[in-house]
Parts: sequence; C-alpha cells; structure tokens
Amino acid sequence: MPEGALFKRMDIPKEFWVKGCDFSLDGSFLAISGFINGSQHHPSPIAFICNVKTGRILKTLLCHEYHEEGQTCAEGERCTFHPDGKRAAVGTSVNAFYMWNLETNRVEFVRRKGGRWWVVKFSPDGRLLATSGAGGKVLIWEIATRREVLNRKGHVLSVYDLAFNPTSDLLASGGMDGIVKLWRLKDKIWDELGILGL
Repeated sequence: MPEGALFKRMDIPKEFWVKGCDFSLDGSFLAISGFINGSQHHPSPIAFICNVKTGRILKTLLCHEYHEEGQTCAEGERCTFHPDGKRAAVGTSVNAFYMWNLETNRVEFVRRKGGRWWVVKFSPDGRLLATSGAGGKVLIWEIATRREVLNRKGHVLSVYDLAFNPTSDLLASGGMDGIVKLWRLKDKIWDELGILGL
C-alpha cells in the first residue's frame, strides 16, 4: 500500500456526523461517536464500535435522550475506550453520559443530571472516569464503586478536553476560559493543584 493511502473506510451511516473517535489500546477497534443529523427517531445511534481491519460495525449504542427544546435526538459527543477494551464511555449534548459494557452491549451506568457532558476520559490504570462539558464542572468517578471522588466547578466556561498523566494521579482540564487546571490525587483525595493561564 502506498504511503499515505487510504487504509479503510468505516461502514457507518453516511448521515452520521462524527464528533469523536478513539482506538482501543491494542488498535483492533475504533469507537466513533456523533449523531444522525436531524434525526427524530428514538432511540437514535450516538456511537459505534468498528473493526479496524474490516471497517464493519460490531456494536451500536442507542440513545433514548432528546433535546428539551425540540424533538431532535441527543448528539453523541466525545468517546473513550477503557484500557481493557471491554468498556467505552460516551458523552452527549444533553444531561447524560454513558458507560457502555462492550461484552454485554448494555449500558452499565448513565448519569442524567448536572450538565452537558461533552468530554469523557478513562484513566490509564482503568480505575477512574473523568467527565466535563458545558457547565464547567469537572467530575472524576471511581468505576468500581460508582463513587464521585471529585465534583468541582473548575471553569467559568465550557470545558473541551481532559487528560490524565500516565500514572493516573494528575488530571488536566481546559476550555473556553483560556485556563488549564491541574487536579492532583494526594492522600487519596483529589484537589486543585494549580492553574495555567494561556
């Protein structure tokens, strides 16, 4: 295959608008999140798991939520694979985010309050799930217990990205307010470490 040539197209619907992609750790699978433009059919797909070699859809996550101001379906936002490849998380444009068990193809957990959860990110050690979005709030969940270990108003405007460090004890959050905040785990407690102004 020539360098830079198209390797494979994923067989997702043409009307599906993509807003997030994430590879599994072994590179075999690709999570794709987004929405079917203008869809008023409930439930509507917000994420797919595709086989990278074949491009075929293996799993589909359907969302039953819809926008309060209209009848259009919720949009899938960012998505992330768990390091073990057995789970994925998907944020949405409404007050919900999903943790999806890929072995059972069932939603393990959904939160339906607190903001538009655009960003979702698993920690490298697989113990935590961080979420944030339109409300500027930063949440960290302990997956095994479903317990919030951090719930703070971190930003005055929307948060667009999160990143864990390789040892899973430091989280960066950044967004529209021109600020990157660092959150540190110390003595089993998460707290704000500092602010980087841009």
